[in-house]
Amino acid sequence: MSEQRHKTIIDLLGQDLTPEELETQVFDLLLTSLEPSVAEALSRCALPHWFDESILATLLDDKILSPAAIIQQVADLSFVRPRDAGGYLLHEEVRARFLQPWHTEKPGQCRALSQRLWQYFSQLAGENDAPFIIHAEALYHDLAANPEEAFPRFQKEFDAATDDWRLAQAEHLLQLAREQYWALGKEAQLWLAYHQAELALQSSDYGRALNILSELSSQSLPNELRGRVLSGTGTCLRRIGRTREAEQCYKEALTIQRDLDDAEGLAGTLDQLADFHLLEQKYDQALDYAQKAWEIVEYLKDERRIASVLRGIGAIYRQSGDEKKALEYYEKSLEIRRALNDEWGISDCLNSLAFIHRSQGEYDQALANLRQALETSERLGDLEGAAIQFHNIANLYLDQKEYEEALSYLRQGLDIAERIGSLLYQANILFDVARVYRFQDAPKHAQALEAYGRALALKEQAEDVLGQGVTLHAMGNVYQAQGEHAQALEAYGRALALKEQAEDVLGQGVTLHAMGNVYQAQGEHAQALEAYGRALALLEQAENVLGQGVTTYEMGKAYKKQGDFERALDYLKQSLNYFRRADSSRGEAFAAWHIGEIYEQQGRLAEAIELMELRIVYNRNIDDPEAKADAQHVEELRRRLQDRG
Repeated sequence: MSEQRHKTIIDLLGQDLTPEELETQVFDLLLTSLEPSVAEALSRCALPHWFDESILATLLDDKILSPAAIIQQVADLSFVRPRDAGGYLLHEEVRARFLQPWHTEKPGQCRALSQRLWQYFSQLAGENDAPFIIHAEALYHDLAANPEEAFPRFQKEFDAATDDWRLAQAEHLLQLAREQYWALGKEAQLWLAYHQAELALQSSDYGRALNILSELSSQSLPNELRGRVLSGTGTCLRRIGRTREAEQCYKEALTIQRDLDDAEGLAGTLDQLADFHLLEQKYDQALDYAQKAWEIVEYLKDERRIASVLRGIGAIYRQSGDEKKALEYYEKSLEIRRALNDEWGISDCLNSLAFIHRSQGEYDQALANLRQALETSERLGDLEGAAIQFHNIANLYLDQKEYEEALSYLRQGLDIAERIGSLLYQANILFDVARVYRFQDAPKHAQALEAYGRALALKEQAEDVLGQGVTLHAMGNVYQAQGEHAQALEAYGRALALKEQAEDVLGQGVTLHAMGNVYQAQGEHAQALEAYGRALALLEQAENVLGQGVTTYEMGKAYKKQGDFERALDYLKQSLNYFRRADSSRGEAFAAWHIGEIYEQQGRLAEAIELMELRIVYNRNIDDPEAKADAQHVEELRRRLQDRG
């Protein structure tokens, strides 16, 4: 640094300047120290994201200095650094300073130079095996040089990236387009903001997506975009547990989209409503919305979306217990995706099929599907997909009680989730790490609670209200397993408050039932029955038949312990009917046994024997050693009945 420039900087430091003003003055001083032709060339180097001799040659008008000579002069500047793939980079803040006058004071000249750069990078992109970064840079300059013609080309490239689940590439394209806001019209800017939110949603970054959508909704939007913003907002709210607000957003979106005859948007909202009702276990409503979405995408002849909706219908059948139907729809979806050579879609279907094989105990086939899906995700660079596959493979090993293998795959999935910064992926994987510790033959409760605690912190950071409630409920289960009733009730109480906030009716019922179990374990029968009663009302509201069966069963047992056989029989008979409706042979067997015990005490031995035999048959089918003792007891009742004559 020259003595004069050093003195000037010292003088500036002595002036009453803000940090921003000082930085500007020092930057301007640095530029004036360069030869004018070098300073101008450096300014032009800010237009591309990197520069080398060939790019400089494209940008320069005045060839007084060669590109090589200019690079020799600027390469040692503090804000210029070598690029790993060749060439040089400007520091981002310096680049932004150079770009600002190009965009605001010299937009015409900026477009002309961008036209040259577009032609240069387009030629490179046309070469064999040109990397994505070259294609993206060509698009970037196209947007500046020819915004109206280029934006549809950009949209096509972006849609292809998101369809193929190349989310990192899609995010890069959006970032490039945001840099060219100065050249784009209002409609294009709104499109970019909406798709930035959609991409955040696909990456499970619900907080960021919701912030963008909230900002958009405060603006004057075309009705078609407003409908889609409402639908996207509904999905964000649903994922973080604000279900009633989500449902309202979906309904408003449907109204707008039907009025506009926006078939594409309508199909998307109907598909999201199907997921919404699936989450609430309202399978008939979920199926109705999914089939309406299917009709629309069939009309649109959108093969990718047809495959996606068919997979969603398969998921509804699977979760409602009709695995045969689920398999049929998963295979239809897979057939379409194979015809499209949609590798990400094929991976998605294989993952879904693995759930069927897993539930049927076909672990080898499930593992083969998941390994193939994982290989595809890794080949495509789909880190989110790879994290999901590692997680799903871990759950296969957990089912088979291979706990070390399960932990190994969970750790690999967690490592990826941390690298991509997905709070919810990290939380969900940690939740299952805790399950591994809980379900071992010798449960490791301390490690389980530590993992749940980490998951809870991440759920709080992601503002996932329902997820926090579910995690606290699981922590309550651990405390209850250790006999720490006070801590269990505290955790369940916090879980209940969060589930109420999220308007999760079914979840509230499940947590109140758990609280009833704690009170029952403490011998506090009145509090237990009060909690069970509240749980039953919510489970009825949620139309959860199995849950109603379990809760009326516990209520019957509680009254039985108190010697109130009339009420005990009433609730146990209700539970028996619920279990039969839910096709729960286990529940039916145990409810029948307790009814039989009451009949035994009342001297109704023939009825007692008939009901108690149900548990004997059930236990024999599962090779439970208790079947022998049960059978001996029933034989004793038969002898007593015979003795009566």
